[in-house]
Amino acid sequence: MGATAAEANIDLNQFKCFREWAVQFCEAAKIDLRIQATQKEVTELEDRLASAKMMQQRFHKIEKNSSDLRFDSFFDLAANNVQSRKEFMSEIVTTDHGQAEAYQKNLKKFEKEYFEPFMQIYQQKYQ
Repeated sequence: MGATAAEANIDLNQFKCFREWAVQFCEAAKIDLRIQATQKEVTELEDRLASAKMMQQRFHKIEKNSSDLRFDSFFDLAANNVQSRKEFMSEIVTTDHGQAEAYQKNLKKFEKEYFEPFMQIYQQKYQ
């Protein structure tokens, strides 16, 4: 609504300093908020940097221990051990198979020699 004639004639220049101060205060508050946000971001980045450095140190320590203890050859040695055990077991199987065949041959020979006279008696008697 429109200003009255008395209100239109009021001189507000004396309050100009308060208005300028309020504007400057708001600008300072915006700057302060940006500073706080930047400081928070810097802190977070410093924490991430410290974490990354710690991870890097752990990695280098693990890598050094791995090379000192020669872990790279661990799996090669394990594979070689499995292969040698497989060959050893294969030799055992071959030996066992040979022994079983020899035992079966001897057993059949024994059965043939032992039971042959009885078979002849049976065949002669019942045929």
